[in-house]
Amino acid sequence: MYDAKTAIRRCEEFLLEKSKSSMKIKFAWAVKYNLDALKKKCLSELKTAAEIRELVPQNAHDFGPDVWKELFLKAYSSQ
Repeated sequence: MYDAKTAIRRCEEFLLEKSKSSMKIKFAWAVKYNLDALKKKCLSELKTAAEIRELVPQNAHDFGPDVWKELFLKAYSSQ
Protein backbone atom coordinates (compact mmCIF):
# COMPACT_ATOMS: atom_id res chain seq x y z
CA MET A 1 0.00 0.00 0.00
CA TYR A 2 1.18 3.50 -0.75
CA ASP A 3 1.91 5.98 2.00
CA ALA A 4 -0.81 8.59 1.58
CA LYS A 5 -0.50 10.49 4.86
CA THR A 6 0.09 13.82 3.14
CA ALA A 7 -2.88 13.38 0.81
CA ILE A 8 -5.16 12.39 3.68
CA ARG A 9 -3.98 15.34 5.78
CA ARG A 10 -4.59 17.78 2.91
CA CYS A 11 -8.05 16.34 2.27
CA GLU A 12 -8.92 16.72 5.94
CA GLU A 13 -7.65 20.31 5.95
CA PHE A 14 -9.81 21.09 2.92
CA LEU A 15 -12.88 19.57 4.56
CA LEU A 16 -12.19 21.50 7.76
CA GLU A 17 -11.56 24.88 6.17
CA LYS A 18 -13.04 25.22 2.69
CA SER A 19 -15.57 22.52 1.88
CA LYS A 20 -19.19 23.52 1.49
CA SER A 21 -20.38 19.91 1.87
CA SER A 22 -23.13 19.28 4.40
CA MET A 23 -22.33 18.38 7.98
CA LYS A 24 -23.85 14.92 7.40
CA ILE A 25 -21.49 14.20 4.50
CA LYS A 26 -18.44 15.57 6.32
CA PHE A 27 -19.23 13.51 9.41
CA ALA A 28 -19.76 10.34 7.36
CA TRP A 29 -16.40 10.87 5.63
CA ALA A 30 -14.71 11.59 8.96
CA VAL A 31 -16.01 8.29 10.33
CA LYS A 32 -15.28 6.27 7.19
CA TYR A 33 -11.73 7.57 6.71
CA ASN A 34 -10.78 8.07 10.39
CA LEU A 35 -10.42 11.85 10.13
CA ASP A 36 -10.41 12.61 13.84
CA ALA A 37 -10.01 16.39 13.64
CA LEU A 38 -12.94 16.64 11.23
CA LYS A 39 -15.08 14.36 13.40
CA LYS A 40 -14.32 16.46 16.49
CA LYS A 41 -15.17 19.67 14.64
CA CYS A 42 -18.47 18.25 13.41
CA LEU A 43 -19.40 17.08 16.90
CA SER A 44 -18.42 20.41 18.45
CA GLU A 45 -20.70 22.32 16.07
CA LEU A 46 -23.81 20.31 16.98
CA LYS A 47 -26.13 22.32 19.20
CA THR A 48 -29.55 20.64 19.05
CA ALA A 49 -30.99 17.14 19.08
CA ALA A 50 -32.33 17.77 15.57
CA GLU A 51 -28.81 18.46 14.30
CA ILE A 52 -27.59 15.24 15.91
CA ARG A 53 -30.46 13.23 14.36
CA GLU A 54 -29.52 14.69 10.98
CA LEU A 55 -26.14 12.91 11.17
CA VAL A 56 -27.64 9.47 11.76
CA PRO A 57 -27.22 7.25 8.68
CA GLN A 58 -30.02 5.13 7.21
CA ASN A 59 -27.97 2.01 7.92
CA ALA A 60 -27.03 1.88 11.61
CA HIS A 61 -24.08 -0.38 10.79
CA ASP A 62 -22.35 2.48 8.96
CA PHE A 63 -21.18 3.73 12.36
CA GLY A 64 -19.34 1.64 14.92
CA PRO A 65 -20.13 1.51 18.65
CA ASP A 66 -17.63 4.27 19.47
CA VAL A 67 -19.31 6.72 17.08
CA TRP A 68 -22.76 5.87 18.43
CA LYS A 69 -21.44 6.45 21.95
CA GLU A 70 -20.10 9.88 20.99
CA LEU A 71 -23.42 10.84 19.37
CA PHE A 72 -25.38 9.60 22.38
CA LEU A 73 -23.18 11.54 24.80
CA LYS A 74 -23.48 14.66 22.65
CA ALA A 75 -27.27 14.30 22.53
CA TYR A 76 -27.40 13.77 26.29
CA SER A 77 -25.20 16.79 27.02
CA SER A 78 -27.19 19.08 24.70
CA GLN A 79 -30.42 18.66 26.69
